[in-house]
Amino acid sequence: MKLLASVLLVATLTYVCRADTATDEPPSVSFGTFPFPLTRTYVSAAGGTPASKARMDDPSPNDVPPATTVSLEDARDYPATKKGARYFFPGRNVLRVFRISHVESAPYKTIQTDIASLRKLLADRPRSIPGDEKHSLPDYPPRNSAHAFQVNVTYLDADWGSGICYVTQFTQDGGTPANNEELTYIFQGISKDNNFYVSGDFRITHPELPKGIDDTPHRKKGDYDADRILLSKQSDASFTPSLAKLREWIKSLKIE
Repeated sequence: MKLLASVLLVATLTYVCRADTATDEPPSVSFGTFPFPLTRTYVSAAGGTPASKARMDDPSPNDVPPATTVSLEDARDYPATKKGARYFFPGRNVLRVFRISHVESAPYKTIQTDIASLRKLLADRPRSIPGDEKHSLPDYPPRNSAHAFQVNVTYLDADWGSGICYVTQFTQDGGTPANNEELTYIFQGISKDNNFYVSGDFRITHPELPKGIDDTPHRKKGDYDADRILLSKQSDASFTPSLAKLREWIKSLKIE
């Protein structure tokens, strides 16, 4: 029964998102079974807003190419929200696929920086990658926050394309240490035909980390050395979901 539900879900998503009649419409996206129990999966599609027509008065630029967004909700709670309204950066499971065949002619200026950065990384594949927020790895769409750290960097090659994965947490003021409410596994990838940019956020947890932001130890702001050391020593399987299984799920993507 679970297998049947998964197959039906994929078929439904493909039908809802299908856009093979025009090359400037949101992509069609399908995928395999997610490696963590989900309570809800929902999809949205949006046409692009080129820089020439976008309003640039938001916290982040909004010249966004046509995109399909898949949100994969699970039942894990966020302890901080139970104490009232909070401003923090919770980890979530979100897949975004952008059609980038027209990024230069439209133009969609903001994403071009991440495309160029990612292409260079995938071409060079350096073993040593800067691990501080001053040298951020590609991360589109833009956020009004920085990476507190960047660890467990892995290159990924799939039938549909290639990309890079890494563990991070977001911060605005160099504040909260690593915790299981905010820890995030990032994926940034480009399809082989250069028509699609794939961006994934995945909520991950680890038994060595505090349950939530209110359980973290007091530290000097901006001091993430302990988090970098701890997390970089952990195996893929020690995270929930397993980082390796998340990469296999990413490989299962089919995009048109």
